Amino acid sequence: MQLSDLLDNNDNREIDLTKTRIKVTNFMENQYQQLKYLANTSPLQSVSYDNIKVQTSQSNSIESKAIKQLQAKEYLRIIDDCINSLDDIQAKIFKYKLLEHRTEYDITELTGYSRAHIYNIFKYACREFAKHLNLVTDIDLLEYKEWYYMDKEKELRKYNNMIINDKLDYIIKQNKNLESLNNRNTEMILKRLERIQKLNQTIIYLLLGVVGLLITILLG
Repeated sequence: MQLSDLLDNNDNREIDLTKTRIKVTNFMENQYQQLKYLANTSPLQSVSYDNIKVQTSQSNSIESKAIKQLQAKEYLRIIDDCINSLDDIQAKIFKYKLLEHRTEYDITELTGYSRAHIYNIFKYACREFAKHLNLVTDIDLLEYKEWYYMDKEKELRKYNNMIINDKLDYIIKQNKNLESLNNRNTEMILKRLERIQKLNQTIIYLLLGVVGLLITILLG
């Protein structure tokens, strides 16, 4: 395996910051909280009510729950590592918003930044968190801009339009050539007709002259 395959650096798609922020926020508010609950809940022991012992099934055995608890703790450790790997200010704002659930007013007071600046930092923090998490786990919170795919479609359309335009240009040129040929043929026909007409007029004039000469001879 090459380093590029290991680090997955071949993805040139542009990340959608807003959609990624929403996805990260939903993850931290839902799945992350479930992982915390699972990690902090002790496996349920067999319970006896009035001497009736309730045993868990094989699929929900104590061992299975213990394994799930360990897995949940490992996920939480990785998530916390990803948060702590952020830049200092990004990590602070990420924790203020998604772990401590502080208000925007509190965050502005704690950081000294404006709401707009905090929002931008938080978006980039969510992006970096999602990238780190995707690199080391099977959790993918990244969202990509749709225009990336639209651009590919535009490139294909542009290529198709170029082909169509080339074909149209060829057809137009052929039509122009045909039209030019037709015009030349028409011009030649008209010239021939004009010559024939002149010849006919000459013949008529000659015949009239001959007729006039015969009349003169007969009357003389």
